[in-house]
Amino acid sequence: MSPIKISLLKLGNLKHPIDLERMKSWKSNIFEITEIKETSAIQGPSDEDGNGIAFYGDTTLDSIIPAKAGKLTVALIAAPLEGNFYLRPISESKAIISLYEMADIIRAYNYTIENYILRNLYTIVTAYVFADQKLSEKILALGHPHQRCLFDMNLEKGDIIFSLHKPILCDTCRGKMRTKALPHNFLNHLDRELPQIRRARYYQIADWIKNHPLISLFSASLFAVFLNLVASGVYELGKNLIGLK
Repeated sequence: MSPIKISLLKLGNLKHPIDLERMKSWKSNIFEITEIKETSAIQGPSDEDGNGIAFYGDTTLDSIIPAKAGKLTVALIAAPLEGNFYLRPISESKAIISLYEMADIIRAYNYTIENYILRNLYTIVTAYVFADQKLSEKILALGHPHQRCLFDMNLEKGDIIFSLHKPILCDTCRGKMRTKALPHNFLNHLDRELPQIRRARYYQIADWIKNHPLISLFSASLFAVFLNLVASGVYELGKNLIGLK
């Protein structure tokens, strides 16, 4: 299959440092980020919810985000979106990912914003392919409770953390995808690429230690004994060498 071409757009100040070059250099057979653009400033949100929180509505965003012929345009913003969602399709070829509240949640659990963006790019592209290369809110709203799946409904925003380390396409979604005429090897590529979205090795080890305290304590004790034996052996060897002199 030919990778889906994506134009990535920063809408205003994202408030957090993001390695967008990592996004552009991401190796994928499914999508390719061909350009990264940004707007220095955008007009503040004009819509308001029942709690007095201003947000960017779909109509406003559609007028801000330019369409790119033959490409998906995915915009990044640090402000709240309509319905307090963190991901919304805006038109058949435009979608937006919000960092509002999400960046703080992600960083609190030692995940990276880059992983969050990549995870959502795979969600957008998979939905786009499933819907014959057209985005719609109906497609992305077909979520269900499966914590690691790309289409987990995430009723609580914090649940996003469960699909930021080696996310999957669950069996339910896979069955739906197979009812369509998919690009050649699409699911195989997806299965190979999603595990590359993973938590830093340091935090994986820290989590394992936290979840297996007794085994960790026993291993640490054995390692300490081993180091003591090695140190004693080196000391004795040193004494013997000195004695030979």
